[in-house]
Amino acid sequence: MRTLILIPCLVLGLVSSAAADPPTLETQVAEVQSLETSARLVVNEHFRALEAGDTKALDKLWVRSATATSRSSAGETVTPIRRALRRWVAKRDGMSWRMGDIGVLTDGRVFVTARVTWNGGTYNDVLILEGSVEQPLHLVAKISTAVEESAHY
Repeated sequence: MRTLILIPCLVLGLVSSAAADPPTLETQVAEVQSLETSARLVVNEHFRALEAGDTKALDKLWVRSATATSRSSAGETVTPIRRALRRWVAKRDGMSWRMGDIGVLTDGRVFVTARVTWNGGTYNDVLILEGSVEQPLHLVAKISTAVEESAHY
């Protein structure tokens, strides 16, 4: 697993006046590592709640306005997260997941990739998380791309 660090985004989240010293590189790296650790915990909690069928726990992890985008060779579908969560829970038997990359985007959001086996298919997922001083990281979007069998010649 790789960890991606995009340092410039951290300056956006830190309050500093003209007289204050800018954050050190070490401070910025520590902040990124903390965000990544928190994101990993939230995403693991999401998958564990999904596997257990715990819709109440899932609802607490996602913002109400979140969406799930599904991509395949047939096109792209965007679904409100509450509807998507219920569908995922209903067909969760035999699901598995493996987390991949974690990083911080330039707008301060955090992404986590995962390879998910669900309902007989395999998917590459990107989960997006946001946080603030008032609220810890929470899930705001998921983009799921079906892994399709390549043609054999």
